[in-house]
Amino acid sequence: MNRSTHWFFIGLCAVWLIGGGLFVFAQQPFTNWEKRINPSEFHCHNTACETGEIAIPLDAQTLGLSVQHGDVLEVRLRDEGGWTGWMRVEGETDAPDFEKDSRPYALYVSRGIRALRIRAPLGGQHDIDVVALSSPTGTAKDGRVTIAAVTEGPQSEEDGIISRESWLSGGGAFSENEQQILWSPHYAQPKKIVIHHTATIVRDMNGDGIIDRSDYRDAIRAIYSFHARSRRWGDIGYNYIIAPDGSVWEGRGGGDGIVAGHTVRSASCTKFTKAGVGFNDGSIGIAVLGTYTSDGISFAAVNALTDLIAEKSWEFGIHPSGSGFFKDAVYPNVLGHRDLDCTSCPGESMHWVLSDIVRMAQKAYEKLVESKPRQYKAELVDIAPRRVLFHAGEKEKEVIVRFKNTGIISWRNYGDESLRIARADIAKKLSALDTVRMATVEDQKDEEVNTANKKEEPASSYVVATLLAPNVAPGQTGAFRLRFTVPNQFIGAEKFVLAVGERGWLSGTEYTIETVNGNRPLAALLENKDARAFSDDWDDLVSFEFRNMGTESWKRGEVVLSIRDAELFRTTKWKNDDGQFVFEEKTVGPGEMAHFNVPARFEKPGRSEFKPALLKLKKKEVIEGSDLSTVLATINPARIVEVDTTRIPPAVLAAWRPVFSVRIKNNGEKQLKNVTLVAADNEKKSAWYHRSWNGKTIIESVKEIKPGESATMLFRVTPPQKAGSHELKLSLRADGKQVYSGSIDSYSPLVARVVRVDEQKK
Repeated sequence: MNRSTHWFFIGLCAVWLIGGGLFVFAQQPFTNWEKRINPSEFHCHNTACETGEIAIPLDAQTLGLSVQHGDVLEVRLRDEGGWTGWMRVEGETDAPDFEKDSRPYALYVSRGIRALRIRAPLGGQHDIDVVALSSPTGTAKDGRVTIAAVTEGPQSEEDGIISRESWLSGGGAFSENEQQILWSPHYAQPKKIVIHHTATIVRDMNGDGIIDRSDYRDAIRAIYSFHARSRRWGDIGYNYIIAPDGSVWEGRGGGDGIVAGHTVRSASCTKFTKAGVGFNDGSIGIAVLGTYTSDGISFAAVNALTDLIAEKSWEFGIHPSGSGFFKDAVYPNVLGHRDLDCTSCPGESMHWVLSDIVRMAQKAYEKLVESKPRQYKAELVDIAPRRVLFHAGEKEKEVIVRFKNTGIISWRNYGDESLRIARADIAKKLSALDTVRMATVEDQKDEEVNTANKKEEPASSYVVATLLAPNVAPGQTGAFRLRFTVPNQFIGAEKFVLAVGERGWLSGTEYTIETVNGNRPLAALLENKDARAFSDDWDDLVSFEFRNMGTESWKRGEVVLSIRDAELFRTTKWKNDDGQFVFEEKTVGPGEMAHFNVPARFEKPGRSEFKPALLKLKKKEVIEGSDLSTVLATINPARIVEVDTTRIPPAVLAAWRPVFSVRIKNNGEKQLKNVTLVAADNEKKSAWYHRSWNGKTIIESVKEIKPGESATMLFRVTPPQKAGSHELKLSLRADGKQVYSGSIDSYSPLVARVVRVDEQKK
């Protein structure tokens, strides 16, 4: 047991004693055996030093050897198949940042390991820790794997990424609480991708004579057991593991951006400028299962690694073939473990092909950038509550706002493009956007977006809340927690938007939250203040609801509804110009609703605004807050048609007595009965008057036109005798009521057509 592990157990016991037994590690079907092999246990002969047979008092599936830096060792194991040949010990120094100087280790995964022997060169002094684990890896024959929904980019293989829940099923995993104590999660935007090999020898685990995915699964579970339990990290140290068959396995729990434990430069490593540097924060650790000192990496693993690098680069804006400053120096964006530490990882064979993998990943990344613009889109789901009411003594309250991710890229609460809620004033500093291209390290050197404004006041000063979850995939819903304090005035209203880092804000995400100081004697707010729609034959009651937001009760007749600018729907039933209507209830207590019913009649289409308010009659004053809302009314015609005048010719001769026609389509919801065509000239007699007309009435018709149906109306005219262009103005009525054509912005009671009149040539 190394020093960090020793002190960890002491600390854990202290936590247990101080906490009074509040936390107990789950009892899992897991046993382990540890032994320190000293130099005295080696017996030397002419060419090397060897130990005798070292028995393991359990049927182990995993054997870990922790050695000194620079040791050159070989090991052979006795498992269910007998003694293996001598295998070189390839130490790997993966570790989280909290384990600053980890010793290299190598893992061997097989079935029923019962003994080992170690061989070392002459003259060495070797201290070796041996850890044997009998963990619930099982036979893997019954181990079903499922696909993790953790990415939005291309998959590494046809089956996608195998979830950790799948390969950890069956026992042996720490609970979420246990992981939190051992290794609390932390998130950071990845800037680098570090490639490893696991330094693992994988043998046939289920005795079927082949090494396949079931064996890879047990090997990955063995690595998890070694990292999580033997080394007391609480989880596996890699973000992803790629098996020789090209399958990609999800590593450390927490999803994208989780800081894993795979690269810490040893304090004894002197080939770099600075020793003891941690590189986990801001990097993705991808390990290829196996040992690649001399063995070559499979084509399937190469393809999977290439695709995974391209995918994660697309997600986080990393140019695979680029480089940039990271921690203590400038490094390539995709690099091997040996480029950051004194280690042979990821093995000589993989090191030589890594440049080709990066080149292929860069091409795949460029195709993704071209084919999949990174769109941020959001849809408001709910606000709870939308109106924040503060009672006496209350100083702060929370509001939960939820948006659905309707774009194609995951949202983050970390990094340069963390999704945040900001005050709408951020629009003065940043541009509205729908599509954002993540800037890479190289791009950021020259980026000048909003630079002038940021010097004046950073956009971050407008931010009020960050995304609660670290990652929200497309189609999922993300929540934000906003905090409000009691307003000084009776009511405060503030507008907010979603912002992506300091790159821009998302158009279409604007919303308003009201804060109300409920410690006023007389106060009220209009509840049903949404825009209203009516028709021009409306002759009914319009309802208004006001909530008593004060501390005093209202009595009927003491508080009345006044409506200003109500010419559009005022009727003769009103007592005066502003109405002054009483509510239905006898009394309305604090927090209760007052209901008013106002008689109204609308006769003309269009839009109009009016302002309702409550009056305290005795004091003849407006109740605070009741006059803050303006209501928009839209009046649509109940009788609307589409008129086709193309059958009226563009020109006629003065001597003609032509027959004109118009075609009418009923676009309304009511039947048109007794449709009449009328001359709409201002003069007493139309310039187009024909003796068949009845005054200004051109056609009296009893025809019924149903909604969606059309009818043609024929009529005679007498062209004006003066040559030139003359306008023929027509109007339609149904049952004596005006019929309109056009749209809400241009409803018209007139149908007009300009016709040229020519003189008869002699």
